[in-house]
Amino acid sequence: MKRRFLLFGLAVALALFLVPSAFASPAPTQLAKYDLVFFSPTDTFTFGFAKGEGNPAGDLTADTIDCCIPGDLWQVDFATALPANPANDVTGIGNGSTTEYSGTATSHPFISGDVTVSYNSGTDIFPAEMCVRFQYTKAPGVEITPPPGAVENGPACL
Repeated sequence: MKRRFLLFGLAVALALFLVPSAFASPAPTQLAKYDLVFFSPTDTFTFGFAKGEGNPAGDLTADTIDCCIPGDLWQVDFATALPANPANDVTGIGNGSTTEYSGTATSHPFISGDVTVSYNSGTDIFPAEMCVRFQYTKAPGVEITPPPGAVENGPACL
């Protein structure tokens, strides 16, 4: 009986050591950043995403960083397309930081759909600039169709 508890304890210790890494978010295989300029609080930018046929479905994550004057909260809204589960439609709202990305939203798994970036609230001074960052976890990645006015790796993107 004592040996059984000892073996059980060793198995639990080994599981605690190995399991956390098994459940950690996979590292992104694709990273894209887009600088956006909003001329009014009602402006929106919608990005289209589609994984290639035959490619594995991965996680798509979006987050934002404010530019210039701290305090604008930027929002990302996922609208996944069929055959994805509508429960994968997520929203994230940043905290207005100009030094780190925030408002992370992850759709798991992501196959195709749109992500709309909009102004949520904040300092309310326009025009306003920000950066949205997209990360995808499966190679070879997804095809991104940016909206007009989106500048990849623009000046607001860290």
